[in-house]
Amino acid sequence: LETHGIVLRLNRLFIKAEHRTNPGGAVDDRTTPLEQKTIRYLRKKWPGVFSGHRRKNEVMMNWLYRKPMVGERAAKGFFGELYFGTVSNFYRPVEEDDVPLWRISYDDGDEEDMDHAELTAAIALAKNPDQFKLMEDRQEGPSASPNASCGGGGSSVPSAE
Repeated sequence: LETHGIVLRLNRLFIKAEHRTNPGGAVDDRTTPLEQKTIRYLRKKWPGVFSGHRRKNEVMMNWLYRKPMVGERAAKGFFGELYFGTVSNFYRPVEEDDVPLWRISYDDGDEEDMDHAELTAAIALAKNPDQFKLMEDRQEGPSASPNASCGGGGSSVPSAE
């Protein structure tokens, strides 16, 4: 940190453990109930990462199959109203120029797919909905987009007067 001024976090682990049955240490403390409890914990914490197994009490880790942010709450403004939903699915890119997308299932039954930037903003807004009122107060009248993520405020429909 002193030398470069930054910190790098790497979320990938490569572990090759060949001590499944050797006596001593952690192996002596491993029991089927403890292993199953640990597997349930890992699967809950990182959905999709730990799947399948070759042996009882063994799981395979594949970070590429994780479903990040699934289950998180999200919020977005539509026509001056704040709507809440839950991240219900994650779609990996299929083609080289695709981007990852997250499906938001809103509490009112609507759904929408968001990219990472949109999702990050929506999760932050769900955690602090008071920001919506602040953003809406900053809108500048009728020229604002009616479905902007901060709530819009204007209308693109001409007046009937």
